[in-house]
Amino acid sequence: MQTGWIQDNGKKYYFESNGVWNPNAANANNVSRPDGQLLDAFQNEIKKHINNQEENITMTYTSKNSNINEVMDTLVKEYDKAVGSNEYLSYNIANTQYSIRGIPGNYTFTLKITYRESKEQTNYVKTQAKSIINSIVQAGMDEHEKVKAIHDYVVKHVSYDTSFQAYTAYEALANRSAVCQGYALLTYQLLKEAGIENHIVTGTGNGQPHAWNQVKIEGKWYHLDTTFDDPIPDVQGRVMYSYYNLSDEQIARDHQWDRNKFAAATTNYTNELANKIQSGSSKSWKYQDILKAIKR
Repeated sequence: MQTGWIQDNGKKYYFESNGVWNPNAANANNVSRPDGQLLDAFQNEIKKHINNQEENITMTYTSKNSNINEVMDTLVKEYDKAVGSNEYLSYNIANTQYSIRGIPGNYTFTLKITYRESKEQTNYVKTQAKSIINSIVQAGMDEHEKVKAIHDYVVKHVSYDTSFQAYTAYEALANRSAVCQGYALLTYQLLKEAGIENHIVTGTGNGQPHAWNQVKIEGKWYHLDTTFDDPIPDVQGRVMYSYYNLSDEQIARDHQWDRNKFAAATTNYTNELANKIQSGSSKSWKYQDILKAIKR
C-alpha cells in the first residue's frame, strides 16, 4: 500500500492506494479523464449530502484513471462545484478534509465537513426569514420598497460582534450579533425569501476582509452593505444609508472585490429614483420617502 499527502492549491489531501500506483502516469494509454456523466452523478450525490449538512460523507467513484492525484483533484473540483451551487451553504462551511483510497477503477472518496450552522439552526433561519418577510413586506410593495424594509430590519435588529466569533445568520437572529458575514448571510436570506435576486460579495472594506451584498432591483445591480450602515457603537433604532444601493464606482472608494465574479453595478440609485419620480410613477411618493431617507 502506498500512502501520502498531496498538496495542491493550498489544500492538503491524504491518499491510499492498494494497487499499483504511478503518479507520473500521464499518457493516453493508462490515464483517462473521468466520464462526464459519472461526474455529474457524483456531484449531484454530493449536493444531496451537503444540503442535508452531513458531516461525514463516504462515496465510491469508478474511473479508468490510474493516477490517484488526478482523480482526487477532479473529485475535489466536483465537490467545490456542488458547494458553490448553494450560496448560503458555501459560507456556512468552516472546514473540509478530503481523503481518497482505492485501486484504478474503484475509488473511495471521503469528506469530513465542519459547518458553522447545524441543520437545525439553518432551518431556524429559513423559518424566521419567512416570518420576518411576512411581517415587514406588505402587499403591493415593489422591489425598491422591499429592499429598504429588509435593509432597515437587519440594521435595527443586529449589532456588530466585536469579539469576532459570530459568523452566521443564525447568530445574527438568535443573538442579534454577528460580524459582516452574518449580516450578509441574513440579508441574503431575507432578500431571497422576498423574491429579490442577490449575492454575497467578499473582498475588503477599509482594507480589512469584508462581506456585503449585491442586489438586483428592476434589472439593475447595486451594492448593499448592511454592516457598514450599522457602525460601532450600535445605537438602538439608528439606520444609516451611506452604503445603500451603491454603484461600483461609489462603493469602490473603500471596498475592493473581484469584479470579474459579479455583475457590473453602473446605475446611480438616487438618479434612478429621481427619474422615476419625474416620470410620474404611481409610486412617486414612496420613492420620495426613500430619497429623503438616504439623503444623497
